[in-house]
Amino acid sequence: MTHRTTAQLGAAQVVAKDMHDFSDNDKNGSGPDPGAGHGPGSGAGPAGSPGSMSPLGAIMGGLLPGVSDPDDPSEVAKEMLTDYNDKFATALPAEFRDEVIDRTAAALISKNKPSAILLGPAGVGKTRVVEELARRIATGDPTVPPRLRDKTIYELNLSSLVAGTMYRGMMEQKIEALIAFAKEAKNGVILFIDEIHQLVPTDGHGSSAHEELAQSLKPALARGDLRVIGATTDQEGRRLASDPAFSRRFTRIGVSELNQDQTRQVLSRVLPSLLAHYKKAVSVDEAMLDHVITLADEHLVTLHRPDSALTLLDRSLAKLTIKRHKPDIAALMAPGDALPLTRAVIKETAESMHGSDAVPRGFDQQALTEALSRIEGQDPVCERAITLLRRDARGIFPRRRPMGWMFAGASGVGKTEIARQIAHSIMGTEPIILNMAEFSEPISITRLLGSPAGYAGSDSNKEMPFDPLDANPRQVIVLDEFEKAHRDVQRIFLSALQEGSVRMASGKTVDFSKALIIATTNAGRDNISKGGLSLGFTSSSPAATGAHTMSREQLTKALTTTHGGTGFEPELLGRFAWIVAFDVISREVYGRVLAATFVRLRGELERTNPFLAASLPDELTNEQIAEFIDNSYVPAQGARPAETTIRNWIEDVLDPVA
Repeated sequence: MTHRTTAQLGAAQVVAKDMHDFSDNDKNGSGPDPGAGHGPGSGAGPAGSPGSMSPLGAIMGGLLPGVSDPDDPSEVAKEMLTDYNDKFATALPAEFRDEVIDRTAAALISKNKPSAILLGPAGVGKTRVVEELARRIATGDPTVPPRLRDKTIYELNLSSLVAGTMYRGMMEQKIEALIAFAKEAKNGVILFIDEIHQLVPTDGHGSSAHEELAQSLKPALARGDLRVIGATTDQEGRRLASDPAFSRRFTRIGVSELNQDQTRQVLSRVLPSLLAHYKKAVSVDEAMLDHVITLADEHLVTLHRPDSALTLLDRSLAKLTIKRHKPDIAALMAPGDALPLTRAVIKETAESMHGSDAVPRGFDQQALTEALSRIEGQDPVCERAITLLRRDARGIFPRRRPMGWMFAGASGVGKTEIARQIAHSIMGTEPIILNMAEFSEPISITRLLGSPAGYAGSDSNKEMPFDPLDANPRQVIVLDEFEKAHRDVQRIFLSALQEGSVRMASGKTVDFSKALIIATTNAGRDNISKGGLSLGFTSSSPAATGAHTMSREQLTKALTTTHGGTGFEPELLGRFAWIVAFDVISREVYGRVLAATFVRLRGELERTNPFLAASLPDELTNEQIAEFIDNSYVPAQGARPAETTIRNWIEDVLDPVA
């Protein structure tokens, strides 16, 4: 602890004791000693001197060393404020915001309710609008209305309200000082409150200081004594509706996202300052700015222009600067040479901005082919999956929506296993598997999106199924037995497949654009059987091993008109780019599954207990496989019985029944 801090705390403790003693005397009716304060060291002095300072003011002075007179509202208020006129007087002018600035200025010079609130998505430039208005006032811009030319915009840091308020009454005094300073006409104050929704508590949770400030602002706002600019997002701004007496004092002004051409001009304006920041260790061709905007839109879908493009450009230059100073690169370049920014660096930066795990491994067709070769009996499906993934990896048509596949087939034909192998080979993660039978009721939608504000669990920190997408948007999401989900739950994924994102109950947007959504289903068995085609449910049909050849029209008809009304809505099926029926597991395929399962289980046993594994044969004989097929093959169950059958046989061999 510094000497200064120790002295401040010591002074605060002494004054606090004096306040306590004064309070006790006052309760006894004696009041302060009229003779006190006249002797040496009494602390008496002229008005305005430290000796005449109020007890609370003395404490404030001890905790706010920058305040020369703690009883002066201006001194106390300015400790909580940032002068935007001074800070942004020399800033670059903002572009494409003249209309919003004019509407804000019109609200501020209104006779009634001279306050405005800027609403728009995060990153569109709401704060930049206020900065530009302050710059224009500071530089005497002729577009500023005469009534605003002598005004000063101050940003209020909400956290400063509670900073240093360790004693009762200190926070109240700071709020009173702030209001008094802002109301004084000669000060010409316009308050700017970013994240103004924090002034309105939600669900009983919120800062008492912020709530008290809101209550203190209401009368002054109603009388027009204060001019305030607030800023918040559309979603968070809904909190203001819970306090109509506060929100109706503001004129609501929307701030929209810039288009690509406007963002391009913004990037060109800021590029020289960015290059100067990085000491010209890097260089940027103007054509690269177009790639910055395109890749920001493609990869940073939850952000908005111009902030998404500006952030991507800044991060790309930072990444390139670090690379420029690596010993191996620096040795190849002459001093003063700049490393040029490339599209590859921009793309790599965009992909990594979701987290270190978001960088894809890259498409390795040989590895994926080897992984899918373990799936027996579904070669056509595996080949088509590899083709679609290869084309997606090439980026012929960059996508802004997830890949959507629907696998139709009986249990045990390999639908989920294909998804798991794709996740391991391409994404490097385990798939997110949702058992949709658990989402059969309408209320279960809260398990995916969370509870709306005001409902039980709305403030819970429990992990949600889509949370892994925040760290790594490249996920395989398996909707197992999708037909069993309630229609309202199914429509959530219709939105994800159509828009590429889903809005949670909390207002957060989850990005699905880089995901692969695979829905599995065994719906439609009756209609397909009646039509003489097999969808992997029975081997009695002549087409039992050719279900994958069914046309999309046949599959759509079968999946929308199922027995018992469990079919899918045609609109939902239309969002899946690929719908395929899996072939039934025939006796021959089932035999190959049995043989492969034995080899795998024996290998596991050999690693854990080589002595027992030595008692087993290296592989099964044809006679043994035929016997297993006769005893365990059930077409409707696919390959699922194979694991149990082989495990039971191995246990019988190693531990025979007496």
